[in-house]
Amino acid sequence: MKLKNKLYLILALLFIISLISCSDNSTSSDDNDQGSATFSVSGDLQGSRSGTASFPPVDATLYWDLWIYSIGDGGFSLDIRLFPDIETPGPPPTGTYTIGDHSADATVDYSEFTSGDIPQVFSTKDGGGYGGSITITASNNDMVRGTFQFTAGRWNESTESFTGEISITNGNFTARREQF
Repeated sequence: MKLKNKLYLILALLFIISLISCSDNSTSSDDNDQGSATFSVSGDLQGSRSGTASFPPVDATLYWDLWIYSIGDGGFSLDIRLFPDIETPGPPPTGTYTIGDHSADATVDYSEFTSGDIPQVFSTKDGGGYGGSITITASNNDMVRGTFQFTAGRWNESTESFTGEISITNGNFTARREQF
């Protein structure tokens, strides 16, 4: 009888170990990866940029934000606010959207710390004919992928005129939903 009990104990332990080893506690690298983006800048600012790309959980249908940023030296922030014509909350459907002022499908604000504590800020919101496009090639509640390109101007409050311009080209992103 002792041998039979030991055999049952060994089989029970093997069964438990197999359950633990077979359970799917792992996550794919896609589940834990941060989103990313790359683009080129020309005009008043120059060079290639890369950073993290994300979007907030969406609770409304009024707009959708794509945030691209880098926090290190020379950090930057790019916010593309898209006003998709959708009935339900969520990321925008695939397609190409115009970037421009408030009459377009999307607006852009780009800030970059080039020196000191005050960033240079460029926007398409203030008129001046600035704009471009964003194309969404894949979209679901957890990930949005696409491309973008635009020009934006730097508005000077004291002169009430544009005093600079940038062009952003070759923009590619895979954005992940922020986990708050």
